[in-house]
Amino acid sequence: APEPKGYGTGPDDYKRMLEQDDIDVVVICTPWEDHARMCVDTMNAGKHAFTEVPAAVTVEECWQLVDTSEKTRKHCMML
Repeated sequence: APEPKGYGTGPDDYKRMLEQDDIDVVVICTPWEDHARMCVDTMNAGKHAFTEVPAAVTVEECWQLVDTSEKTRKHCMML
């Protein structure tokens, strides 16, 4: 079996993962303050975003999630 790839060289290294064509869904389990930003980046990369609770910590972030999901037609689900 292939060895899993790591993405830990910095707080934005996950964006390298988002460039992969063989990923359809990203499950986000990071500190709360990163959830909305990572969900938005994930949907903008053409992938569905599933995140642990909470999906956002401000009303503005909630609207960013809604707007991005509608624009990209990608799901954003809080698990």
